[in-house]
Amino acid sequence: MRIFERVVIGSDPWAGNLHRHLAAWLREAAYEVEEVNTAGASSTPYYEIARSVGTRVAADPTTAGIVLCGTGMGIAMEANAVPGVSCALCEHPLTAEKSRVLNNANVLAMGEMVTTPMVAEAITRTFLTTEFGAGIAPELLAQIKTWHTAIRRWETAGE
Repeated sequence: MRIFERVVIGSDPWAGNLHRHLAAWLREAAYEVEEVNTAGASSTPYYEIARSVGTRVAADPTTAGIVLCGTGMGIAMEANAVPGVSCALCEHPLTAEKSRVLNNANVLAMGEMVTTPMVAEAITRTFLTTEFGAGIAPELLAQIKTWHTAIRRWETAGE
């Protein structure tokens, strides 16, 4: 079951190949895809890409984001600076699953230097089809949701 139907994807110049691959793969799988840059071809720095993707995702809870750079590390950190974004750096489908189940992540980060296209497809598929709270006991899920609500309040307290 798909949780997201729409995906915003962006990458810096270090991840253009993976960006192009995933954007095409997502379109073949009938996802609505918005690219915030030209597949990493520009010299737009990773922090601007992360902000651009994060802002779009935070504004629409039905949209997931994918941010890509060389390692995924820097772009993930910058995406997490956007209020309303929970970005997970994933290098395996299991980490993608847990980021959705436990953390309700809405942006996926990966690095082209450390993730093959085939593995990136598996990670992305898992991320986009895993429901927040799947398999969690209702009492624990209620507690986790309370934590997430508190985090969102802390994020917006400074605005």
